[in-house]
Amino acid sequence: MRATIPALLLLLAVTACSSTPAAAPGHPDAQALARAISTAADTQKSVAVDLDLGVTGKAVCRRDTTSARCELTKPGGQPVTYAFLPGASYVRIPDDHRAPGARSWLRLTGDGAELAKPMAEVAERIRDLSDPRKLVPAGASLASAKTAPEGVRYEVAVPAGHSVLLSVDGNDRPVRASIGAVSADFHDWGAPVVVDPPTPDQLAEFPTLPAPK
Repeated sequence: MRATIPALLLLLAVTACSSTPAAAPGHPDAQALARAISTAADTQKSVAVDLDLGVTGKAVCRRDTTSARCELTKPGGQPVTYAFLPGASYVRIPDDHRAPGARSWLRLTGDGAELAKPMAEVAERIRDLSDPRKLVPAGASLASAKTAPEGVRYEVAVPAGHSVLLSVDGNDRPVRASIGAVSADFHDWGAPVVVDPPTPDQLAEFPTLPAPK
């Protein structure tokens, strides 16, 4: 009987330890997650991103920390190319949407930007969705975090009222993000990328709206 008492005490101790809830994987809050992703993106310097934009189409982007080049394709249509550089955004109009001999690129910022607004809104959406540093916005909170084969999967509640489902690897690099029917897959981290602006002979300008009288 005496021999069973130490064994019983040991069993109770093990049971008490095992009943302690395991710590949640990953980062403790959305702010820490956002900082970790930004640090990883700045360290890697570049990434390739495949975007599924639902009815808008699909885009393939290659970007670094300041610039990006993306091609948007809709079913049955020719690709629309965007170039995002510090202070300026450009779009290349497909051949079947412009007159023969017309210059192929338009500037979406600067003079005439009001006329370019519809295209600029699509461009800004593509640019922002392809930027891993914008996946967790200010004011977001973590709804859940769980271990996954790629690393950790988070559900992030954002102030706009929806959730971002976000998977990151062991180095805090995003692997996949989805918001409803829209998704982004990140890969080829750190590979070289070059984003050049259109040359002057390729660039057309939107007409400037007349000043109101």
